[in-house]
Amino acid sequence: MSQERDVRHEDLAVPEYVASRGARLEGILGRISDAPLRDGNQVALLRNGPDTYDDWLAAIGRAQRWIHLDNYIFQDDEIGNTFAEALSAKAKEGVRVRVLHDWFGCMDVPRSFWRSMREAGVEVKAVNPPASGPPLGVIRRDHRKLLVVDGEYASTGGVCIADGWMVRSKETGLPYRDTAVSIRGAGRGRRQPRLHQAVGRVGGEVAR
Repeated sequence: MSQERDVRHEDLAVPEYVASRGARLEGILGRISDAPLRDGNQVALLRNGPDTYDDWLAAIGRAQRWIHLDNYIFQDDEIGNTFAEALSAKAKEGVRVRVLHDWFGCMDVPRSFWRSMREAGVEVKAVNPPASGPPLGVIRRDHRKLLVVDGEYASTGGVCIADGWMVRSKETGLPYRDTAVSIRGAGRGRRQPRLHQAVGRVGGEVAR
């Protein structure tokens, strides 16, 4: 019986050549993605728009120092106004709130929508409006869907801020399937350089 347990224990051990290959693979992935593997993170899958919005709004509600939101589409509809109100409320509390939106993705959003957020203290900027660079620069769009709060929470994925992500299938009753992930732990800081790049293009500075 003891020998059998020893054999099983040995079978579970990772061979040295496998560990070596794993270390090399980790190094390769880190170089090509600029995102080295990190331990100690809590990652949650947000399966659809409703799940994502619940998680994002909860993170915004917990914010104590700053909120950075970067999204391709931020509509003036029920969901968009829910987020605008939540962000504006935090700005009024003294939390620094910055919103980046893509000019093309939000070209049908009325100026009054952004103006009300600015009046509440939210810093709002459009990425790549037509007059901000060379003629062909309009082709370059900001498709990020990214939220970072206080350096403690980050989320990214495919979900924009609009009622369209709340639509449910008539056949199954399930929400439109577009996913995101939320990150708590060491990995959330990896989202910050992306924000620095986007904010730098519109002439701003990221809070720390």
